[in-house]
Formats: sequence, structure tokens, C-alpha cells
Amino acid sequence: ILGDISLLRDTFETDIENAKQENRVLRIGIVGQIKRGKSSFLNSLLFDSQSVLPKAATPMTAALTKISYSEQPSATVEFYSKKEWNKVLEQAHKIEKDEKILQEQLNEFQASKASGLKRQRGVRPPQKPNYPEESKACFELYEMVKHSGLNVDEYLDKEHVIESTGSNETLISDLTPYVGADGKFTPIVKSSSLSLNLPELKDIEVVDTPGMNDPIVSRGRRTQEFLGQCDVIFLLSYCGQFLDSQDMSLLAQSIPNKGIEEIILIGSLFDSALLDEYSNYDSIQQALPSLTASLNDQAQSEVNAVCRQDELNNGGQSHLMQTLQNTLPPVFISSRCYDLARKGDDLSEEEQHTLNRLNQMFDGFTFTPQILEAVANFK
Repeated sequence: ILGDISLLRDTFETDIENAKQENRVLRIGIVGQIKRGKSSFLNSLLFDSQSVLPKAATPMTAALTKISYSEQPSATVEFYSKKEWNKVLEQAHKIEKDEKILQEQLNEFQASKASGLKRQRGVRPPQKPNYPEESKACFELYEMVKHSGLNVDEYLDKEHVIESTGSNETLISDLTPYVGADGKFTPIVKSSSLSLNLPELKDIEVVDTPGMNDPIVSRGRRTQEFLGQCDVIFLLSYCGQFLDSQDMSLLAQSIPNKGIEEIILIGSLFDSALLDEYSNYDSIQQALPSLTASLNDQAQSEVNAVCRQDELNNGGQSHLMQTLQNTLPPVFISSRCYDLARKGDDLSEEEQHTLNRLNQMFDGFTFTPQILEAVANFK
């Protein structure tokens, strides 16, 4: 407990120093649930549609990433502390033990059936326990480490610096074993910092969070620490389930009330919403404004509902909710359409599939790069 209090004090002092700095870079936090297109959004916005930031395969492999400018590209990877990893192991070992017991019970049940023993009325095969998300995440990290044969103790409580004498692309390639979905070190990485030679980054610093529904508690705390130092938050929510209850509750829990004055609300994956809803409209000219208006109404309704609940719970409206109301209307974007417009014929199989589906929506209508860019709405 004393260690946690000491960490809280250090974080608070860091926040004070950050707030007092003049002429510093603008710090932007990117938040949202897992699989809401955060990495795709940043790759399109900052990196000219190149896959610089890896897309996490699961919530367990998503590490916090801080991105800033440097003439000489480099990266620093932070591994879990021994204390944090022991907490991961504690939960993983509990599931491992329970799985072993379950398997023994299943074997006994199958053996009794095979031997022709009469089953008592109402007796069912043993059921798999329902574990909390954090426990399942810890078990997955543990299994990944076992599979890779990594000697974890060599890396805990340490940082690894990657100095690149080459390009941004070389650095990203060197970083893949630490943050890639199948990277050897990925399961024990808590956060990473990238310094890239990109002029677009000269006046800003971007914090790409692992997803506000991060099941690993210690990673979630680090995310809160970083967000506490941000000036503006970009909140990404999937257009097809825009601002669902999980978005709203996790927003309130995860964004610290530390003077963040601006939240930019972004409806991501607009192309997916369009593909889901286009049959309700006669033309693309009708679909785009109508779908946008519908999503705007939904956003307004959800924000009003959560603000009313906040007032009832707290006897007045919190600063966070006031800030949230100022985000309306949201910006609806499609990273996929932006990439399609920029890449021309140089498309991946997945991108070509999306373009084919878009072109099949309305008879006699084909998406041009200009129309794709308009749907993308990045400007």
C-alpha cells in the first residue's frame, strides 16, 4: 500500500511539472475500446497510411505506446516489474490448476459413461468456470511466454533501448519482436516509447493507449498516468455501436479528472456502418447525410443519458461530463476509405475486398478516390 501511495505522489508531482512547462509539445491521448480502429486511425492520420503502429491481435498483446519526434529514430521498451508479473502469474496459475481439476473431472465423467454405469438423474458433466477478464488475460500472457520459451526473469524491472541508425521503417521492424502480435517479448511489455523522424510530430506527442477495457490492471494504471499528462483526448467509438454503455462507463473510469479541457469524439469505422445500413437508402447521396444525422442523434441521446445519471449520482454535473457535452457533434471517419483513396491500385487483399463491397452497394455507382476521401472525412 505504501508503494502505491509513493507512486501516486510521484505521478502527481510529474503532472504538476508538466502543467507548469511553457512552450511544450501538445500531448494528445488516443483512447477507445479494443478493436475500435485506434492504430488504423493513427497510421492514416500521422503516417500517410503506412502500417507503422501494429494492430493488437488481442487485448492481452496491446501495449501503451508514446510517439514523439526525434531527428534520430529510437525506441524504449518497458517490461513489467517483478511485482506486476508475479500478480499475472498468481492469476494464471489459479486457472491452470482449475483447468487440470476440470480435465480430471471430465475424464471421470467420460469413464463412468463408457463403463455403462447409470447416471443419476440431473447429473451433468462438469462445467468450465467463468473467469474474470483480467484472469483470462493473465493466463493468455502466461501461455504465450511458455510457448516462446522466454526466460522472463532476465527482463523484468528493466527497459530496453533500440537505437536505429537507419530509417523509421528500420526502427519499426526492430520493434516488432516487442510489440507485434506474435512477438517473442510482447507478453511482458507494459509500454513503449517511439521517437520518429516525422515532421508532423514536431509539435505534438501522441499517447496510443491499449484500449480502455484493458484487462491488465497495472497496464490500465499506467494508461491513466499518461492520460493525466495529456492536453486533449481523442475518444474513438465504433459507429455501428456508437457510444455504447461500455464506452461511456469506461470513459468515466479511465480518463482522470485532471484538467483535461477538450475531448474530440470520433466515430470510427464509418465504412462498416455504411455497409450495414446502405440497404435503407436509395443512393449514396441520400445515405451519407442520413446516416450521419442518425449517428449524431444517437450520440446526443447517449451523452444526455449519461450526463443525467452523473448528475443524479453526484448531485451535480462533473467537469468530465461538461467536457463530454462539448464534444458534440462527433467527427465520423473511415481510416479504410482514407487509405483506399491514398493508395490507388496498390491495395492489400483485405482493402480490395472492402472496395469491392462498397462498389456493389448501389447500382451504377463506383467510388472514386475523391468520394472515398469525402467519406473518410479526415480533413
